[in-house]
Amino acid sequence: MQHTILVVLDTVDGGLTPTAAELIGAAAAVGSPAVVASRADDTDALGQLGAARVLVAPDGADAADAAQAAFDELGPDAVVFAHTIAGRDAAARFAVRVGRALLTDATGIRRDDQGIITDHSNYGGAYSAVAAATHLAPVITLRVGSVEARAEAVQPEVTELTVTPSGNCLLYTSPSPRDRQKS
Repeated sequence: MQHTILVVLDTVDGGLTPTAAELIGAAAAVGSPAVVASRADDTDALGQLGAARVLVAPDGADAADAAQAAFDELGPDAVVFAHTIAGRDAAARFAVRVGRALLTDATGIRRDDQGIITDHSNYGGAYSAVAAATHLAPVITLRVGSVEARAEAVQPEVTELTVTPSGNCLLYTSPSPRDRQKS
């Protein structure tokens, strides 16, 4: 049985964000990464980062709308976003729409015999916590810079994703200069 992990990348003009390799690497540790991309030009680069499947959303599609379309098509074991301003916003809106648990600011993702588990570091690392959804696929935001694992390069299966706009658009549209420096 193949365990698909849906990865929703932050959207930027002109290419992939630095978080792409980290998110795909974390997803590959617990399943087969399926990535929602906003540009068809990025499919080869995503394959080099380990994306087994790339779903290309239409240009300008809202991240939560694209995530929902991919989620409905794939039925993944988990959905992973970056813990950035845009990622947190899209993850929260998506989790509410599909009625799934939202596990935020995870520092690691792993699997046990009951499903997906996330690790969290709190209060500057003074405390560690473990979280899991009690049912269904969790929506996870992964702390930027917390996962060093990288997936092996593969030739991805590429699919055009049909996205129906919800009308509930993202209010935040571009990273601040401070966020660009952190990415």
